[in-house]
Amino acid sequence: MAFIELPTADLTASTFKSKANKWVETPGLVDLQVNGFAGVDFNSPGLTSDSLQLSLEAMLATGVTACLPTIITGSETHLHTCFSALEKARNSSRLAKTMVAGYHLEGPFLSKLPGYSGCHPVEAMCAADPEMFLRLQQAAGGNIRLVTLAPEVEGAIAFIEKLVQDRIIVSLGHTAADNETIQQAVDAGARLSTHLGNGTCPELHKNNNPIIAQLSEDRLSASFIADGYHLSPDVLKAYLRAKCTERVILVTDATS
Repeated sequence: MAFIELPTADLTASTFKSKANKWVETPGLVDLQVNGFAGVDFNSPGLTSDSLQLSLEAMLATGVTACLPTIITGSETHLHTCFSALEKARNSSRLAKTMVAGYHLEGPFLSKLPGYSGCHPVEAMCAADPEMFLRLQQAAGGNIRLVTLAPEVEGAIAFIEKLVQDRIIVSLGHTAADNETIQQAVDAGARLSTHLGNGTCPELHKNNNPIIAQLSEDRLSASFIADGYHLSPDVLKAYLRAKCTERVILVTDATS
């Protein structure tokens, strides 16, 4: 799997108070999927450097020393405006230059099917569009490092290959793809599953379903939301055993 280069900084460790009111020192945590924090929405076209700084300060207090602010499905105009605002804020925020390792684009190339679409607006979803992505990447200052998509959408496999060539990590998510399509995506270079077990429908085929296909694919690492709500403890335990520690990434998928 490709790696995301973290900003050069002194924030390699973090010290924070636990719920037991005890000081804890750990290696700095990295959150690959965070939509906002501390009342600040990264998906807001009105994001400012002051609000980004405030959010990152609050995040740092929890032990997170690096993150990928995540922009979710929206119209191209909305996405362009959000990335422009985010990049402008990052360039003007002292802490963002230290903590923001890049951006995560989650959508709009996702499944429109009920359940799989999750909280993403279906009306803004579309086929894989390399030209749109280039425009968004330009607005983001070339800092989109991770793209989540559904491999069954039109043009997705070729798009995955192009993204990988450009050293962008491709993650599978909000997908209703069958086993064969998951394999095609991995062969094309996809190396991650986004919040696996979420962004799906409540009833799946017992054999041919996107969760099993991704759990059983050793070339895919997987991120999970381990908050006890998105996945029950028993389900999460089974998923972690299937993926093994070296292929597990915990994310917050936090919102403002």
